[in-house]
Amino acid sequence: MGQFRVTFYLPLCCVIGAVLAGGTDHEGEHGDDAHKHWGYHGDVGPKHWPDLEKGAACGSEYKYQSPINVESDNTIYSPHLRKFFTWYDPPKPTDRMSLINNGHTVQLNIDGDYFVTGGGLIGVYEALQLHFHWGSVDAQGSEHTLNGKAFPLEMHIVTYNTKKYQNAGEALASNDHSALAVLGVWFEMSDTDNEYVQAVLDHLADVENPSADASSEVAAFALKHVLPKDIESFYRYYGSLTTPTCNEVVEWTLFKETVPISEGQLVQLRSVFSNEMNEDGNPIAMGDNYRPTQPLNGRNVLRSFLTEKEAKEHGRKPVLYNVDGAASNTALSISLLLSVLLMKFLF
Repeated sequence: MGQFRVTFYLPLCCVIGAVLAGGTDHEGEHGDDAHKHWGYHGDVGPKHWPDLEKGAACGSEYKYQSPINVESDNTIYSPHLRKFFTWYDPPKPTDRMSLINNGHTVQLNIDGDYFVTGGGLIGVYEALQLHFHWGSVDAQGSEHTLNGKAFPLEMHIVTYNTKKYQNAGEALASNDHSALAVLGVWFEMSDTDNEYVQAVLDHLADVENPSADASSEVAAFALKHVLPKDIESFYRYYGSLTTPTCNEVVEWTLFKETVPISEGQLVQLRSVFSNEMNEDGNPIAMGDNYRPTQPLNGRNVLRSFLTEKEAKEHGRKPVLYNVDGAASNTALSISLLLSVLLMKFLF
């Protein structure tokens, strides 16, 4: 990653601007009093993003936007979507993780050899960061919904295609619908704390307020520990970043199985402050930091698993679909994946 590791301490949504222009999200926010920075509430909320962020792909004219509502009955089974593989476990001694508050979310920046492949992805993807979206109450918070149901928390692990691109800035600028792969995890309420999420939340006091400078180092852990146990069952579609600049460069994965989170842990997340202000000019607590679901506009949503009805059918050979609806060549996909893996480790 080299030089870009420093740049990615910014929110993902603002990385492309920072890479190309050399600025930071906070410099842009405070350096121009005439510019209202985007947020999630009131006159800086999602419906105002197209006006606030000129040049962003957040308007209704863009047809591959995220998040979406997944209607399970309208998804398509695709057997070429296989199990994910993540490495390394345990992390290397040189791997680092650090938590920041970028004003929109709390984000765990990842610096080291964290890779994802499989799951129907063509190539090896390097993990850059993970972050959270949550609600002010338990009935809302997730960006994606399932059959109209929202979850109290959603986590995104952001990765980029190392075969095609030198760094994440190049990937964001590519207009390639699989330049980034984001793994989405839904959380459901539990009576017990989530151990590995708590290891991150223990550092919230260090980043209670938004800051371009403050960060807190978190002991590195393997990514599999924050994923569901079942990483073979998931939904897949092409979409966008869910924050400005809303680039349509994301191959989305949404795991079917949820991960537990306790009420106390959600209270901890709701205790940090955003960069938005109330009428008295005081910062408001971070929460409800999710974009509303966007129209599918004819996109296919695939799933890697059979429904009960399909599983009972015998002698059925399902058609292999890509996310854009075209029939896939499984042999070619496997061949390309093997070649990417070989090149990654030889060179």
